[in-house]
Amino acid sequence: MGTIVAVDDQSSVFSAYRTLFEPQHSVVATTSPNEALGIVRRQPVDLMLVDIVMEEMDGFELIRKCCGIKPGIKYIVISGYDRENKPIEDSKSVDYNKTVDAVLADLRDMGISVDFFLKGKGFDELDHLVKSLMERQ
Repeated sequence: MGTIVAVDDQSSVFSAYRTLFEPQHSVVATTSPNEALGIVRRQPVDLMLVDIVMEEMDGFELIRKCCGIKPGIKYIVISGYDRENKPIEDSKSVDYNKTVDAVLADLRDMGISVDFFLKGKGFDELDHLVKSLMERQ
């Protein structure tokens, strides 16, 4: 059993995450990136599901900060952004001309285990992605 932390400014997705991943994993959910940082400081975390656009800080900044606290966490960036073609306009921490794929490549170059899930895709695909990441050591 592992711990999954979900960080999204839309709390409506949390019940779906709990239905998908509990009881196989413990799911801790928050709408606050700063609260997520506190969770990472206080307890073991195996995987984080992170939205890109949030008020306090964007998902990419949150991932970088979490890596500074506890390296080795796996991440799934969850967004409605077209990952290949549309530049990220709502991010405070990345170049506005970069696409999601370009930022993901930057994170991977830093040695961070990060994948992408498009909001609106079926939860079965997310479940499969989470299972494959949780099985990886």
